Amino acid sequence: MNRTLYLFLASVFISGCTGGSSAARSDDQWANYRANALYERAEEYYSAGRYAEAINDYSEYLDKYRDLHKSDDASFRIAQSLEVLGQRMEAADAYRATGMAWYRSSLAPNSFLRAGELYEIEGWLRDAKLDYERASEYTTTEAGQTGYQRLEAVKKRIAEEEALRKERRRSGGSDEERNTLQTSNLRQWPPPDRTMYDLITRK
Repeated sequence: MNRTLYLFLASVFISGCTGGSSAARSDDQWANYRANALYERAEEYYSAGRYAEAINDYSEYLDKYRDLHKSDDASFRIAQSLEVLGQRMEAADAYRATGMAWYRSSLAPNSFLRAGELYEIEGWLRDAKLDYERASEYTTTEAGQTGYQRLEAVKKRIAEEEALRKERRRSGGSDEERNTLQTSNLRQWPPPDRTMYDLITRK
């Protein structure tokens, strides 16, 4: 997906889900108080290592108050919590969704970079390449520069594994051997019947 398309999809996602990006609800101070209290409780859970409870509260924050200014932080925290809990693919999906949904956020470059790193660890090199490309577009950030370096490295890995795939095909290697290489695969994303928001809030 090129940058123009994913920025368009992200803008549709944000406008459809949030109705804006205000820092507070000027007409509902009680909602602001409840939102802040919920976010602070989620942060306390996160700091205490109670990641499942933190995810629940961050998700509730996004469900109820995602028009407020901490939504990108809550989404990023969900991805971080999933990663700490060892759910790497779920975390990668959440990082990617965070970057796409809040592509103007200062967290977007790191979101795409970490998504790429986790996809690469799991062997999904083309998915990793896609997110490294996205990260590298934030050229003035450290994550963007790191993303560019990782992008060049993963391109080499893909080329090497594609060469190995061709060699195995010529030598009559088994289907099982050929299928161990995942470089030609690009995961369907978001998965069927799920949205970016579902991937973040664990629905």
